[in-house]
Amino acid sequence: QRLALPAYAQAHGSAVARLVGRRLLVDVLLPDFSAVASNGLREPDPEVVALHALLERSPFDEVRRLARDVRAGYAAMADSGELAAGQPLPNAEHVRELVELLDEAA
Repeated sequence: QRLALPAYAQAHGSAVARLVGRRLLVDVLLPDFSAVASNGLREPDPEVVALHALLERSPFDEVRRLARDVRAGYAAMADSGELAAGQPLPNAEHVRELVELLDEAA
């Protein structure tokens, strides 16, 4: 989580911190959240949710926007009960739980 903190940007510069924020979203959050949506046995990970909350409060507009877009996408899945491809969620309860955790942490 230290990579998402403002101190990291101060120590390494804003360009690096923006890149790290985007990579955390793409390489850590999205695969984890996708596993929750597509695997009926996979529950949300509170540490990954906490990382997402830090990214939603990023000092960088682009990172904040991407993090909020991710939350909105999973909220839409929870509302519809379907994956993006129109397939039913393997465990809609876990996706609803993920969205609730994201909302609480925001």
